[in-house]
Amino acid sequence: MVLAGGENEHADAAKQLKHRINSGEALKRLEEIVKSHGGDLHRKREIGTEHIVESTESGFVHRVNAERLGFAIIEMGGGRKQMGDQLDHSCGIEFLVRIGDKIKKGQPIAKVFCNSSTKAKYACELVLASLGFGKTEIEPPKLIVESLLKNFWNKFFTNTHMNPQRLRGAKINARNPVKFNLGNALNVENA
Repeated sequence: MVLAGGENEHADAAKQLKHRINSGEALKRLEEIVKSHGGDLHRKREIGTEHIVESTESGFVHRVNAERLGFAIIEMGGGRKQMGDQLDHSCGIEFLVRIGDKIKKGQPIAKVFCNSSTKAKYACELVLASLGFGKTEIEPPKLIVESLLKNFWNKFFTNTHMNPQRLRGAKINARNPVKFNLGNALNVENA
């Protein structure tokens, strides 16, 4: 909103965005966008049968292997093994714990949603195998979005060529382009 000239200060832009979210205006706009693409936010969605994944040990969640989670989704039909495979949109995984959480043996740690009990059993094994446990307490990592946003705002608005004060009133066209590298601004390597 600041770059577009709608607001002069980031705090004012944040207030405006919060107002639009709280008033329902943002949701209404999202519904319009989804509808223009043939979708319906309020359509009832089928959800697969719920299967609980329980911890096999006590301790702390130390890590999550995302690749194994991807394989679990593929095995349930939520991803393709080969081109042309039909997707089952009713399957999914919901985690009940995060990295750094203390857990007890037998505690529910995830829910697997799948209509095939055979596929669900294998997916539950993959989900359990995707988690690494330890006996020592660890600090939960920052969410990626927090790191990306912090780096984005710092780099985007402190680089002289992208400073909003400098851009205000500037004519941007093919002869006077604004040079911007999103990868550098997000500093993805260091996030």
